[in-house]
This record gives sequence, structure tokens and C-alpha cells, in this order.
Amino acid sequence: MLLQKHLPQPANYKILATAPSEEVLKTGRNGVFPKGELRKIPKDLHEGTLVPGAGQVADWFKVSDSVCRRMAFKPHELKDSTYPGDEVFDLILCREVFLQLPVDGQRRLLSKFHRSAKKGAWLVISNEDSVGDADLWEKVEPTLLRKI
Repeated sequence: MLLQKHLPQPANYKILATAPSEEVLKTGRNGVFPKGELRKIPKDLHEGTLVPGAGQVADWFKVSDSVCRRMAFKPHELKDSTYPGDEVFDLILCREVFLQLPVDGQRRLLSKFHRSAKKGAWLVISNEDSVGDADLWEKVEPTLLRKI
């Protein structure tokens, strides 16, 4: 939704969403969520990207087709050695993962992300995460790193 809002249109991008759980992937593929989840999405991103339900599904909303057609969902365990396929990324979003890993696990994951990222790519982590030895990445802000 952010990319659709901020990139010049028509923009050429795809999003790969991964999770270890097929149940989580199924929810993402479906693109339908309870209306209560809307509070987590800034209101200025609702228009053109979210479709409100009506009638019996009035308490739900659906992510628009214009967003969904850019997304692919694949099962993936971060502990696996590579990403699914030969993907090379401009942006990697990794939320609330590093806090669950020991320092050596963080180092391995940062190295894996580095191999899967294009030169100058971005890595976004959550506020709760912190990374120790990120020598393959330039720390631009506490939650934003850039591949060097």
C-alpha cells in the first residue's frame, strides 16, 4: 500500500511474502481481514487499496486486486539456507525476528539477507529488534539498514 502510494505510477514491483506457516500464508493470500484491523493501517492508505465489505460481510474488508496481484506468498523458514527461488531483493522487511535470536543467529540471518539483497538494498527491522554485529549493513536509523 505504501509503495502504491509513493512510487510513480505505473510502478513495476512485486512483493514476496513468506511465513513458515501455511495457515498464515492462506490468510495473506485470501486478503480478507476483520474491520477492527483497519486501525493498524493509516487512513490515508485506505483509499484505492482496501475494499469495505457490505451486507453479511460488512464487518470485513478486502485488500484490493491492484495490491494483491503484485504479491506472491511462499512458505519459508528463516533458518533455511536460502530464500525460495533465486530472488534478489531491493527491500527486505523483517519484523520481530532478531529479538528471538542469539547473536550468532542474528549474524547468520544478516549474512543470508545480504546474499539475497541487491547492492544498496534496504533492510527494515522493527523497533523491538536490535542487531549486534551488522558489518555487512550500514545502520541508517535504528530500524533501517542499507546493504554495503
